Amino acid sequence: MNSSVHIYIATHKDFTAKLADIYSPLLVGSNINSSAQEILRDNSGDQIADRNPSFCELTALYWIWKNNTATITGLVHYRRFFSGLSTGRGGQTPNLLSEKEILKFLNHYDIIIATPSVHDDKTVYEQYRDAHHIQDLDKCRDIIARRSPDYLSDFDAVMTSYSFSGFNMFVAKKSLVDSYCSWLFPILFELEERCDISSYDSYQSRVYGFIAERLFNVWLQKNQLRCLASRVHRIDKKRSPTSITRRLELWRRYFSH
Repeated sequence: MNSSVHIYIATHKDFTAKLADIYSPLLVGSNINSSAQEILRDNSGDQIADRNPSFCELTALYWIWKNNTATITGLVHYRRFFSGLSTGRGGQTPNLLSEKEILKFLNHYDIIIATPSVHDDKTVYEQYRDAHHIQDLDKCRDIIARRSPDYLSDFDAVMTSYSFSGFNMFVAKKSLVDSYCSWLFPILFELEERCDISSYDSYQSRVYGFIAERLFNVWLQKNQLRCLASRVHRIDKKRSPTSITRRLELWRRYFSH
């Protein structure tokens, strides 16, 4: 494997798909989840694997931050990947983002992110309020106001917008990922101390993963990064050729002012 590019696939079970060498499955919640495969686990090295039920794929992100040494790295999911520009047999199966494409794109952009989800009738704040426990997001704002006051206006701008890049997915230089994680995790760890999620069901208990999706966008906007937004391909769903054409679209820029 070319050690300069390494994309990790967060998975909670065996992952048998054959992908390019730059992709490696990383078992998350590996103190609870198991795999018969010899794959990387998020409970090795410097890690927070025990937090997986509430941090979701962020236990993989933390592991990447603390244990990965590749020059360029990224995080995708066991069934969600960034689509590449080329297609497979007969033009009906999109290839996943390749090493060659990653190196080319990152010559012109700082980071590859998921194409933003647009909510025409609800702001990001309203969407979170209607889907989750809004008091947790409000507490997060309070923490940012104290820990990172220079981020507060960007937090408010994202919360009053109508779209955000989700899934906690990205590809970027490792130095940029380190910068993001150094900002993100202290906020989440403090939030964890201030939130009582003991009455939440298993879905709502993923609160820190949900909030991190929004904070990722705050960090992108604050740092004015050159973002290349890529369609996300679900490998467990079949798509029509028309859908594939749409999915190969790459947006030049996500954030603008």
